[in-house]
Amino acid sequence: MRGVSILATGVACGDPTLADRSSWNAVRVPGELPVRHEPPIDEFVPRNTRRRISRLIAMALYATRDAGGLDAPQAAPLLFASANGEINTIGAILRSLLSEAPSVSPTSFHNSVHNAAPGYWSILARRFAATSTISQGSLSFEFALLDAWARLASGEDDVLVCGGDEAIENADWADPGHCTHDLCGTLRLSSAPSATASARLVDVRFLPAEPVLDRGAVQAALVAEFAPDLILEGGPDFDDPTPLGGRHPMAGLWHLLRFVRAPGPAGTLLLVRHGPAGGIAIVASREAHD
Repeated sequence: MRGVSILATGVACGDPTLADRSSWNAVRVPGELPVRHEPPIDEFVPRNTRRRISRLIAMALYATRDAGGLDAPQAAPLLFASANGEINTIGAILRSLLSEAPSVSPTSFHNSVHNAAPGYWSILARRFAATSTISQGSLSFEFALLDAWARLASGEDDVLVCGGDEAIENADWADPGHCTHDLCGTLRLSSAPSATASARLVDVRFLPAEPVLDRGAVQAALVAEFAPDLILEGGPDFDDPTPLGGRHPMAGLWHLLRFVRAPGPAGTLLLVRHGPAGGIAIVASREAHD
């Protein structure tokens, strides 16, 4: 992992009582992950564009830049993962269509698709490599990481993986309870060794769906193979009371980046996610750092 970046709002280190509006949290629980709340305001995204884009798009752009996206090779693809996509934009369009004078602005229309964020990235970063958008519910990030792993194994030098979902502000049809906070993060992955990389993606595996999959046996085999110091397992959600670590669609991303970025000893993480269509096992290691 040559670079990682995370953006979130309304929560700091998984504890809403620690939230502040500074660029990085001044007050942190020892051993916890610093979370940037607000996307920075600078001319990477021009002012007229900032007025038109959603928070999700803004977070994806800045998180990808801050993870080293502009330093990656021109051919590095961007894989964008989102369970809900531009759901708030879609909700606004539906409200407008159901009003007494229905209309849809062209900007809202082209911002409403799942691949809006990578489209803006290609334009503003002047990066014209291939982009893909993956939407697999609560396993969206994990499947994007599997895609990236396959690309690296097939000869790609660098791959950017961005995952994000914004807090849902729409009606009950959008299930607002599962996504109450903004969260977006990006990893720059490289197949070449790096002296500056403090973390490494060791393995990403697809786990077939039940009844073929015996989860207990599979997890035992992974533990025997990798001897992880930390094991996290979750289906649609994790057994975690925090808004980002529990039901949030990007909870897997949150746990992975929290492990990679939080100060602590060297170790190995085994992150297992599973759903109706199968599952993903992610193994990551990190060096000790403050």
